[in-house]
Amino acid sequence: MKTGHKLAAAVAVLPLSLLMLRITGSAWWLLGLPFSFCAGWLYASDLHAELVRATDMKVWSWRRLLLQLPQYIAATVLVLGGVAGLAWLLWTLWQGGDIGLKHGLIRLAGAVIAILGGVGMFVQGIRGPPPTVKEWFTVSFDDTQVRIRARPPRESAVDASFAWASIVRVIFQDGGIGGSDVLFIFTDTAENAFVVLTEGEGGSEFFGALCGRGYFPPEISAQAIRSSDGGCYVWPPLETTR
Repeated sequence: MKTGHKLAAAVAVLPLSLLMLRITGSAWWLLGLPFSFCAGWLYASDLHAELVRATDMKVWSWRRLLLQLPQYIAATVLVLGGVAGLAWLLWTLWQGGDIGLKHGLIRLAGAVIAILGGVGMFVQGIRGPPPTVKEWFTVSFDDTQVRIRARPPRESAVDASFAWASIVRVIFQDGGIGGSDVLFIFTDTAENAFVVLTEGEGGSEFFGALCGRGYFPPEISAQAIRSSDGGCYVWPPLETTR
């Protein structure tokens, strides 16, 4: 399901929960409200990031500025609110007012967090959303060779290749719900494993080819695909050799 559809479904939970509350009178339907808010916020953030990536990536282009405008407004409100809170606290102390140590520290922490949060939102808006795995990782292959090209942000680039016939062991590391699954490919020609991110460009196709060529049996791959708890799957098992 695309992000826009997920956002619409999450938002639809709100009126549906209120309708069911009115029909049944059960307060349990109110649990749909926080779910709708949290899921809607997350999907709206993802959709916003996708729209920013799809438009002109120049920081001060009109399309980019319009898309980022709500974020800049929220950042401005946070910074101004934090500065105002900090100014009020300092003014009260200057005038000799007694606000109490506990309340003073809470107000100070709130003001500092608001200012830092607003500045962080400004910086993130200018830098844009972080690149997705597909934007910086690619794996391609033919009948004999596999090539890996990666340009991770703020890290060294990788351009490596290995032969299908050189594979001696495969480790599948489940990335959980929010992360990319990782394949560690051990070969008899390199000391270190080759790393393949399944969410990268060509990652799913490579995993399918890996299983189709017998380097990862169907029963093991089925367990790995269904996994979402960070499990690790190895073939052949470490106790044996291929």
